[in-house]
Amino acid sequence: IGNLDIWMRRKLPTGDWGEPLNLGSEINTPFNEDFPTLSGDGKTLYFCSEGHPGMGNFDLFFSTWDVLDNTWSRPQNLGFPINTPSNEKSISFNEFGDRAYITALRPEGRGDLDIYEVNYLQMREAMPAVFLVSTPLLEELSAQNKARIRVKNENDELIGEYAPNRVTGKYILALYPGKYTMSLKGDGFQDYEEDLVVNNAHIRQETNLKTINL
Repeated sequence: IGNLDIWMRRKLPTGDWGEPLNLGSEINTPFNEDFPTLSGDGKTLYFCSEGHPGMGNFDLFFSTWDVLDNTWSRPQNLGFPINTPSNEKSISFNEFGDRAYITALRPEGRGDLDIYEVNYLQMREAMPAVFLVSTPLLEELSAQNKARIRVKNENDELIGEYAPNRVTGKYILALYPGKYTMSLKGDGFQDYEEDLVVNNAHIRQETNLKTINL
């Protein structure tokens, strides 16, 4: 469908492998999808993509298998803190599924990509809410190369700086429940800042739309 795609092969009753099948446009985009891995029960597919709405170039996503329809569900972003405005490309699990391991480029790292351990059961207690943020002045701000949204948590710690998504031209924020401060600055415009409280109502929405008027 685009650059790197994810494919599937079925094992036949003879023990041979069937022809490769493209997972289709629900999973693959015109951009790169890579590093596919399955959960132990084979029902959840994890992969990275730079085409689905994300926080950086490559984000990690998951999709679940529908045994009735024989289809994969629409991919969901794993959200912060697994994904950041940097690249996250691979995730793998232990045999019990309660611990995950990711490669990531983080400020506290010891070099380039480091390996991190995630308590995945705690992560699954709440899904991230997806916010789609746009501003009518995006082109003017992009020309200044200062079109990034900054998000901090309630402890005034920087969660990340978000650039417009290359597919939609809008900002994509995947945030877990909590209190945040969202700000946007641009030369010639008044600084914008807003307190953002993410709750379960936001999670139930497929996408939360927000427009910033500078």
